[in-house]
Amino acid sequence: MKTTRALCYLITTTFFAFRLHAYEIPVHRQITETAFPRLTVDFGAHLGVTSGHRINGKPLQELMAIGAEKEDDLPRSLNHFFDPTHGVPLTTKLPYGFCSQNGATAVFWGLGTSPNAYSLYQGRNYYRESLIGPTEGAREVNLGRLFLSLGHLVHLVQDMAQPEHTRNDQHLSASNFLLGNGTKASVWEVWGRDNLVTTKDPITNQFTPPVVSYDGYPAVVLPDYTSYFHDAGGRGMADFSNLNFVTQDTNYSDEDLPGRCFYHPDSPRILNAARRVEKDVSYGLLDQNQQPFTITVDEEIYTSFPYDGYTGLQEQDPFHTYFSALDLETRKLGVPTYSLGDGSFLSRASMLIPRAVGYSVGIVNHFFRGNVGASWKEIGSGVYDMTITNRSSETIGPDARIEAVFRADVFYFGNNGSGYDTGRIVDEELADLVPGFAGLAPGESVIIHGLQPFGLKPGDELTKFERRIAITATLGNTPEEVIGLVQPPDAGKKLRVEITWAGATEPMSIFMEDGQEFLGCFRPGGCDRCAFPDQSLANACVADATTDTPVTYTYDPYPANKSLRFYLGATVTPSSYTMTAKFYLNGILVKTQTAFVRTSLTESPVFAQYP
Repeated sequence: MKTTRALCYLITTTFFAFRLHAYEIPVHRQITETAFPRLTVDFGAHLGVTSGHRINGKPLQELMAIGAEKEDDLPRSLNHFFDPTHGVPLTTKLPYGFCSQNGATAVFWGLGTSPNAYSLYQGRNYYRESLIGPTEGAREVNLGRLFLSLGHLVHLVQDMAQPEHTRNDQHLSASNFLLGNGTKASVWEVWGRDNLVTTKDPITNQFTPPVVSYDGYPAVVLPDYTSYFHDAGGRGMADFSNLNFVTQDTNYSDEDLPGRCFYHPDSPRILNAARRVEKDVSYGLLDQNQQPFTITVDEEIYTSFPYDGYTGLQEQDPFHTYFSALDLETRKLGVPTYSLGDGSFLSRASMLIPRAVGYSVGIVNHFFRGNVGASWKEIGSGVYDMTITNRSSETIGPDARIEAVFRADVFYFGNNGSGYDTGRIVDEELADLVPGFAGLAPGESVIIHGLQPFGLKPGDELTKFERRIAITATLGNTPEEVIGLVQPPDAGKKLRVEITWAGATEPMSIFMEDGQEFLGCFRPGGCDRCAFPDQSLANACVADATTDTPVTYTYDPYPANKSLRFYLGATVTPSSYTMTAKFYLNGILVKTQTAFVRTSLTESPVFAQYP
């Protein structure tokens, strides 16, 4: 049987000399964007926002994807290797036979005390500050940094789904000059760029999906962060790619070469693969003058049986490696050798890409696995007992520190120009607050007595305000974890919003939505031109309103899980407005938001949101 395969001719010297990606940036973005909707994080309870929350116009999903992209910036990408067999980072051969380590392992870079502004350590700090920061601006900045950090973290896990990064196969072009080992750039990386992302035809605007599915692998649940990379049971992402696949420079012929820094003789083993032979296989190539020609070779193709240490299942890789007189990677004809072809890349991608998604989902879920409840009892005027319950599946350690604030409005706290909109409730070690505190097992509770929230006005109830809690503690066996809780104002309260504006040049519509449905609109001058009139609420349109006349809407009762957004309707004539929204909870001013916005025929800007 004669088979013909078309191969593209790759000129590796055209690659940028300093690239060290595991997957091209678009692939990392698509993995991350696929993973985000699969998270089981309770955004409201942990962060006080919805999953669709935007920071400077960018949703959290986008920020996480940006973090995944930026992690490939140099010199960061030198720290993206981890060979679990030998426990080493990127290691290259220098002149005179010396081997040199370049950068840190991906595990240490992401999880250790490395000089990494987006490490796990820094991500915890951003998480904590996003909860109890003194101003709304500070909290938003840190929330954005948190999701950038999570993007950087999942990038490192995704790199472990690229065997070149787990078998110490560096792929810098011009590396003979840079690092002394003569390795060419990655054919697999280029294949992934062309085949593993959704593309759009600029002429037809039709989308073409990746050649493999990103679905099909579960969200991974492992006991600690390191295990998502590697553990003794072989359940890490690095374990699966290292033990089951060869690469263009760690194939079986390469493993026979002398003088390598590290060898991988035990896994995978060609003796465990099933061999088949194809006769008279034709390949179309280009010669050095870019002229096409055809060669015919006999080739052996091996099927391997990758074992997944996490699921305990075995799969098939029908194009594990090729053996023929043609090197499918360099396109050189000569001594028979093992090499990888398009079939190899396709079959391994079908296994590795879904796992990259599953491990990305898993490590982010792991970051937010801590879970606590809090209840409050007023025992005197402005004095409260606080009960903390551990709702996690792991023990909270005796080193726990609790910080808690309540959020109102800068005007509630005097509007002294600081922008502070929070009052401190507590900031102490639990052991100093609760005599004999020795930690909290799952389901256990502890009472903190006699808390006096700073800044709470006489007669006001603390539970009428949003409360934000950050506990820093050993969780299970992992020290310095952050466990967050955001409690909205008690359900069943009445929320009133008053909206005023200045600078209007024509009437406009004010729309409301709660993240799930359109709630209605206000139309100064009457309801006859109000959009979606049959969906408008009874008091959503205000007749005969004029500039600077407040538009008032009352939400009674206000459910605790609602998040309201207010935006202006588009106008034919571009117009600028200064919008002010004041929110009153049970008659108490809890938030004031002022925004300068501009509308146009196509823009309907958001000017306020609650909480």
